[in-house]
Amino acid sequence: MHSDITRNYSSIIKDLLNYLPSRGLIILNFIVLIPLFTQILDKKQMSIYLIAIQILNLILTCSFDWISKSVLRFYEKYKIHDKLDEFLSSVFWLFIIVYLIIIVSYFIFKDILLQKFSISNTVFLYVILLLVPCGVRQFLYQILRLKNHYKLYTFSIAMYQVSFILLFFGLFNIFPNANAILIAMNIAITLIDFILYRIISIDLKLKYYIDFSILGEILKYALPLVVTNACYWGIFHISKLIFQNMGQFDNTAIFGVGLTASEYFVTPLLTLFIFVTFPFIIKRFETNDDLKPYFTNIVQLFYIILSPIIAIFCLFPKEITTLILPASYKDAYIVIPFTTMAVFIHEFLKFINLKYHMQNKTYIETIVGMIVIAGSFFINIGFIKYFSLFGAAIAMAVTEIILLFANIAVKFKSFDYFSYRDFAKTFIKNTLLILVCFVIASICFPFPNKIIYVLKIMLFLLIAYVLCYKLRKHILT
Repeated sequence: MHSDITRNYSSIIKDLLNYLPSRGLIILNFIVLIPLFTQILDKKQMSIYLIAIQILNLILTCSFDWISKSVLRFYEKYKIHDKLDEFLSSVFWLFIIVYLIIIVSYFIFKDILLQKFSISNTVFLYVILLLVPCGVRQFLYQILRLKNHYKLYTFSIAMYQVSFILLFFGLFNIFPNANAILIAMNIAITLIDFILYRIISIDLKLKYYIDFSILGEILKYALPLVVTNACYWGIFHISKLIFQNMGQFDNTAIFGVGLTASEYFVTPLLTLFIFVTFPFIIKRFETNDDLKPYFTNIVQLFYIILSPIIAIFCLFPKEITTLILPASYKDAYIVIPFTTMAVFIHEFLKFINLKYHMQNKTYIETIVGMIVIAGSFFINIGFIKYFSLFGAAIAMAVTEIILLFANIAVKFKSFDYFSYRDFAKTFIKNTLLILVCFVIASICFPFPNKIIYVLKIMLFLLIAYVLCYKLRKHILT
């Protein structure tokens, strides 16, 4: 049994290291771009950019995201049954149909969005145009994951970032506002999609029809995800929409930048685990291999490796804000600990909710999400009214905690896939260790200075990772 666990850990870490450079590039993207945008754009333009990106994310979540997840979920199954051409052709035509629906919806709902959230028709149009390259990129990235082309995946991210930055600087002289960002994104993503498609050379014999049995399985699995993901989007962004609708552009920008800091620094590392392991989990499930030890080991490693990173944002928010943001965004330190906790819980929740994906019962996750987002709206209204930014941050974290425990409470008798007891022991031991490291770092570097802040954070990480490694056998068992 011990040798099986050792092999699990070795295999997981090897796969994580393959994709780690791509996550580093995403984090570097934030370090360069967000400080740049906050310096160049005023807070109203920054708020427009943030709202535009979230509208883009919402539409992608409700459209191409669930299609690309279906590719990841069923690719192995239809490969085994020698029906890949029928499956991928059905996905292609579904992609076309969904985009046509989006175009129609754009003309129906655009006026409402323009009036409520202070964005222009031009900005909204650029968002709609972004959907095609973004949707194609999601599909191509799933193929790269399935084929484990981690080098090409990393290369594509690097190429996108370089081309995007160059295009932005070129376009900002013509469009000195948020439009420059959106146009640069359109061109850069389209360019990378074209390069990826040519390199991958997808061997597909396109069928000029949709296989309705395949379509039925995709829709049964994925349509609930549309509603679920929309609910999750609401949990993350409802406070910004409330601030924007109230004309509090400063709060929209500050909360948005604080959340973006958490997402860009923390989410790439958190999602690395689910990104790397999901195809292997699906394969083990489809081939009836024992899933519980492997899955439990993934989640234990998930926490022990990433908890020091999470702790930086939760325990050193003032230091982080001072180091990466201009003085006009100093209040973001209020938001960052709570948004980071919410982001962590949300990514952890993806592991818990894999049970719905394995059993093809994603509608249960949808029901839970709808109930929680309904409550979240009232929580946000009340907390924002009395506590403003602080209230929005608390509301987001509380909502995620409720969502986590609500989904943990759902169990399937025939599907025992995860040891909560083993994870709880790892969580308690590692959290206590992190707090000890925080105390040591704070005692060693107590002075308020940027250089001291960097040294304090570096010392904290060094002690935390050294002790986690030295005590790994005690923490993981």
